[in-house]
Amino acid sequence: MNNITRNSLYTDKSSISKSLLSLKHIDFDCNSSILNLSQTKRLFSLIDSPILISSETSLPTLTVISSIFLIRLKTEAQQQGLDLNDIRLSGGAASFVLDPAGNLAFRDLDFLISVDDVTSESNWSKIKQAVCAALPLSNPENQHLCTEVYTDKMIRIINEHDRWGLISLRNSDGRNLELKFVEHMKRQYQFSVDSFQILLDPLLNLFYLTRKFHSNLINFPPIIVLSSYGNFSEALQHLHHRLIDVKAPEELRGGGLLKYCDLIARGFRPTNQTQIQRYMCSRFFIDFRDSSTQEQVLFKYVTSHFGIDYDENEFFPRCQPDI
Repeated sequence: MNNITRNSLYTDKSSISKSLLSLKHIDFDCNSSILNLSQTKRLFSLIDSPILISSETSLPTLTVISSIFLIRLKTEAQQQGLDLNDIRLSGGAASFVLDPAGNLAFRDLDFLISVDDVTSESNWSKIKQAVCAALPLSNPENQHLCTEVYTDKMIRIINEHDRWGLISLRNSDGRNLELKFVEHMKRQYQFSVDSFQILLDPLLNLFYLTRKFHSNLINFPPIIVLSSYGNFSEALQHLHHRLIDVKAPEELRGGGLLKYCDLIARGFRPTNQTQIQRYMCSRFFIDFRDSSTQEQVLFKYVTSHFGIDYDENEFFPRCQPDI
């Protein structure tokens, strides 16, 4: 396996751009909070741990440490003329950090990354090049193959409401490294329990400068967490009590039905079962009209998300007839 090390980071500290996520840019209200000590330690452990990125070919499996990869990504993007100054941990991984019990299972490592322009072919090409250059490839000549052999999914959504692109780096155990490059995204979450976003730039900048996460956390900058749900305390209570709540499920592609079944399989309970299921199912059958397409969508979701949970892999499809 090919490893990326802290010694491989660039040493030009002048290349760090001023973070867009300084405290003066944050409006502290009911939608935000600061990580406590145990949550901060959990975050450090998560983004400082290795994750394996698998190849579909004979190219080697890569060992990636998220914190180092994101710093490399910012540096490589800068060399392409792009500024990535708003990086956030989101989805199930952010919920795992915040979980009061500290034992929440999650699927992917989801990162939201702000970009000025994702619609132009030139910028999208630069983003892909930066991602590949940030990976620890042993042979630079393989860089042009990177997006073909190490990605599980690569899409761009461009319409009147959304302008963003996804590059999903494959993990054979079902824990993909998901990079969403966002110019604009109307809906950034599905359910209240996955609506959290942890702002990483101050932490990454400090890590870049010091080369390590210190065991003494007193001098670290406050790590801010937001909720797109609209009420941070309520979303956190839903997480604590394993409750499922969703606003306007009809706005979600597929109605959020598969994610809903995923949560049910993990012991979550809906706050309003009848209403939630009616809207989700309606949107699911609008987006995926025939049984063949529905089977393909279900198969893709299960194989992409349940590699590390074999028991749930069996239970997940069985929970759908109950809905």
